[in-house]
Order: sequence, then structure tokens, then C-alpha cells
Amino acid sequence: MDRKNTVFLIIPAVSLLLIAVLWLSLGGVFRAGAAEKPRVTVILKTTERVVDFWKRLEEGVLQAAEDFNVEVDITGPPTERHIDDQVNIFNNAIKDKPDVVILAAADYEKLVDPVEKSVSMDIPVLTVDSFVNSDAPLSQIGTANFDAGGKLAGYLKEKLPEGAVIAILSYVRESSTAIEREQGLRAGVAGYFTVLPTLYNNGKIETAAVQSVSLLNRVPAPSALVALNENSALGLLQGIAETGGRTSTIFLTFDSNLEIIEGIKNGLIDGTVVQKPYNMGYQAVKAAAGLLDGQVPPKKIDTGSELVTAENLFSPIIQKLIFPTEFSGE
Repeated sequence: MDRKNTVFLIIPAVSLLLIAVLWLSLGGVFRAGAAEKPRVTVILKTTERVVDFWKRLEEGVLQAAEDFNVEVDITGPPTERHIDDQVNIFNNAIKDKPDVVILAAADYEKLVDPVEKSVSMDIPVLTVDSFVNSDAPLSQIGTANFDAGGKLAGYLKEKLPEGAVIAILSYVRESSTAIEREQGLRAGVAGYFTVLPTLYNNGKIETAAVQSVSLLNRVPAPSALVALNENSALGLLQGIAETGGRTSTIFLTFDSNLEIIEGIKNGLIDGTVVQKPYNMGYQAVKAAAGLLDGQVPPKKIDTGSELVTAENLFSPIIQKLIFPTEFSGE
């Protein structure tokens, strides 16, 4: 083989070698960049997506993760009733040492030790929607639930005479949101109405329905039934249907899935407190990203709520709350 042919063979071989080296080098850079992407573990009360609330919150999380270039891992127990499972999920999650944990606590007390352990390991915790009985989390991001319960109390005082009897349908007794909503409602009606003992359904729509039927079959029936979360509200709607439809009883709820909104449009539900779950999820991840850039979030971030009735249902502000993903900037 002459020298000219040898040169022609060597040049392509060297070129291929250089391309391979460059490809491997760039691949290493890209892999390093991916590894450096902040990791945020989001532990919700449930991975069940029966209720719209958790769907909207997750949408907010995912949008913020994209906007702030954060890698998120969304997890949680099968249902809100599986509190011990959430504790175990949390303890296992911090073994992987994520940069930040965002927690929607299913229990106000049982998640305290895991959260404080995480913080002691220099893994900061932000709480979203539902909180824990500890100052260890850097921020509480969610509805001001005591005030939200007060909005329901104010509505009832406008509509009912003093001395009326009201009943409360709640969900998980140990949840901070359930505790605060009930406290706000009871504080607002104290000395004005008679409040029956609270009924808990542990997040089960079927249980809430049975409880609603029992209350509506009382003689006389309570002047008002208040359902403190979406599952309780769906059970209440089932109970109304099973007992023959609309009565003189006032029905108030929390959250805003399509069945609840249809209930307001059709006159079955008098009012519902609409939260901002999309905003909760978004603000939680935004706060986590800011924290990793050295910005300490406020201790409390109120994501807002509104009492929706037939009178304001079709206003632009309320429509934005009900259908947040159709609007920008929530």
C-alpha cells in the first residue's frame, strides 16, 4: 500500500475517533447537568385522583417544575386514610437525600418526628395544603383554613335565625385542614347556633353519604349541613339524592369539582369554599426552587379561597378559580 492510500485511510479513522471522543465528552457534560438538576420530593396525602383537588395541585407542581427547572418526584399513600404509609414513605424518601421535601401531611401529629428528622439531616421541608405541629418546616403553603371556615359561618348567620341547628361532615380527624376549618366555623357561630357533634368519614364518600341520609332523616332535620372537603361534599350530594332532593336545609361545602359546581347551578348546593390547589402546588415548588437559590420563603403563604354561591358563580374571578388551568398567572 503506498503512502497516499495510507494517508487517506488514516484521516477518516482519526476523524471518527475525534467525533467519538467529542460525543462522549458532551454526553458527560449533559449527564452532569442532569445530575445537578435540583431534586424535590413531593409527598401528597394520596396518590388517588378521584377528587379534583389533588389533580389540580399536581398540575401546579408539574408546571412549576418545568418553569423553574426542578426535577420532582410525586408520591404518597393510596388514600388519605393510610397515615402510617405516608410516614413510611417520608422516612424512605429522605434516605435518598433529595434537595427539598414538599409534604401535604395526612396527620398533624404523626408526621412531626419524620419532618424534624429530615430537617436535622439538612433536608429542608415545606408543607403544602396540610401542616404539622412543628416549627421545623420552613413554610406553610395553602389555604388559611380557619378563615375559610369563618366564611361559611358568616354565610349561615346571614341566612338562618339564631338558635338554628347545624351539622358538620368532616373527613380525617387528625388532618390540620379539617381541624382548622372546623375551628373557624365553630368560632364564627359560637353562641349563635347549636352545633351537633362532628361526623367523620375518613375520606370515604360512601360513609359521608350514609351520614348525610341519617341527618336529613332526623325530625326535625338540621337547618344546615356543612361538608368540609370534596369527598364529604360528594357524599352529601349522594345523600341529598337518596332523600328526595332539595329541602329547606342549607348545604355548604368545600372545593369545586364539576359535581359541586353543577350542584350550585341546579340549586342543590347553596355555597362552596373554593381553594386554589393549582396555586398551592405551583407556589410550593417555586418556594423550593427559591430556597435552593438562597431565598428563604415566608413562614406562611396563603394561597387564597373564595365563597362561591349562585350569585357570583359566573363572575370572571370565580371562573378563574374553578378552571385555573384555562387562565395564566394563578
